[in-house]
Amino acid sequence: MVSAGSNLTPADWPIVRTRGDSMIPEEFTLTIDGTALTPTSAIAQVRTARSRSATLVLELSVDLSANVVTVGDGDDLAVDPGVYWWDLQVTNASYPSGLTLISGTFHVLDDVSEVTP
Repeated sequence: MVSAGSNLTPADWPIVRTRGDSMIPEEFTLTIDGTALTPTSAIAQVRTARSRSATLVLELSVDLSANVVTVGDGDDLAVDPGVYWWDLQVTNASYPSGLTLISGTFHVLDDVSEVTP
């Protein structure tokens, strides 16, 4: 569950995955001051740095169901190993220009095994 108080500081949520794997989904229940936040849209992006102008590395899939958001369901992680930054931004009637609710580091580990056909 991700909760935000009245200061709306994004929750810190680091993610660690392995290059070449399919993304294991992360599921979040969104609330602000104890009230469910039901987004009308959402976007999750991974960038090379914590900046909107940083290079986009990966856009994660986002599924919405009321105030439950699932990020990265089965996305392919064919990106170089490294430490990146990610965030989840949602919109709804109260936040039409967007509100970042979750952010954190996004570590991609090098894959040490290879599947051969």
